[in-house]
Parts: sequence; structure tokens; C-alpha cells
Amino acid sequence: MCDKIITPDMLERLRGEVRARLTERRFRHTEGVAAEAAAIAGIYTPELAIKITAAAWLHDITKEYSYEKQLKICHDFGIILRDDEKNLPAVLHAITAAALIPAEFPEYADPVIISAVRWHTTGRAGMTLPEKILCLADFIEPGREYAGCRKAWQDFWSANPGELNQKEREALLDRILIFIFESKLAYARSRGFLVNSDTEKTLQSLNSSTY
Repeated sequence: MCDKIITPDMLERLRGEVRARLTERRFRHTEGVAAEAAAIAGIYTPELAIKITAAAWLHDITKEYSYEKQLKICHDFGIILRDDEKNLPAVLHAITAAALIPAEFPEYADPVIISAVRWHTTGRAGMTLPEKILCLADFIEPGREYAGCRKAWQDFWSANPGELNQKEREALLDRILIFIFESKLAYARSRGFLVNSDTEKTLQSLNSSTY
């Protein structure tokens, strides 16, 4: 994989291709994530905004696949799943979508795009800025049923005006991601659900870099 040049025309075509693959409900979510990702990337890393937006369009391309189809994709691509991945169907789509991009969307087989898609659900230790931005956009797009994450981001940002320097802005981003991942883990544990180890490591990494 090499650095890809993504143009606005390519993004518009990608939008149409993604729309043809998704239900209307899932497409509207994806559209919301793409808009949020473009806006956040414009603040944090304008030079990568178009790639992060492309990742947003691609992040849920396998979300509506059956559990069996997700497992088959992993098998076909030689992906060995841990128990906390295999037994958490909600995280599989990030793995399979990232795996399919080079085969089905080769114009977008860029490391920035693929890694953002791969880690948008669980996070990982040492997340890159594009990975963080897509993760945040996925949680705060307006159609989300749990609006707490969106309100938290708006509250964080309104309390920290635009004169922040880049380091301060990235610390702000880390703090809202800590809030999001802590909320995810608390919800899972309160209901006795399996916890994804990547999310636990993400929290440890974010906490160690923020404080």
C-alpha cells in the first residue's frame, strides 16, 4: 500500500458506491459520520481531511453483513481473531471493512484510511490522529441514539475556544475519547458483557499521554 491521492470527485463517487451497499438507515449514519469527520479533521489536520472523510465513508461497509459472513471474510484473509474479537460481533465490521478496502476499493487502499477504519470501534494503544478523529466522529454524529457523547464533545469544545494550540487541541481530543471509552467499558461491565482488550489498552494509553 502506498500514499494515495484522493480528490473531491473521488469522494463523491465513493459516496454513491457506499450508498448502493447500505440500507437507508446505515447510509444516513455513514453520511453523518463523514460530515463530522470532515469538520473535525478540518480543525486538527486539514491536509488529511479528505482521507479521513474517505475512511468515514468506508467505515461501516460490512456493518450489515451477517456474523457468519464476517467470520468468513476473516478466514479468507487469514485474519486470526482473539476470543474478545470473535465473541464480540459488534467489533468485527471494523476488522472486515479494513480487510476489504484493498480488494474492493483499491483507490482508497491508503494506510491512513485503512488504519482509521480498522480502529474506529475499539481504538488501540497509540492511536494516530486520523484514527482518533474517525472514532470520535462515529460516536458523535447527530443520528446517534446516545447523544451524551455529542453533548460532551460540544461542552468540551465550547469550554476551550479556538485559540488553543495544536498540542492543547489534541489533549482535548484525548480527554473526550477517554470519556467515550470509559462510558463504553462501564456499560459493558454493568451488563456482564465481554470487554474488548484493545479498548482497555486504548484507555491506558490515552490516560498515560494526557495526564
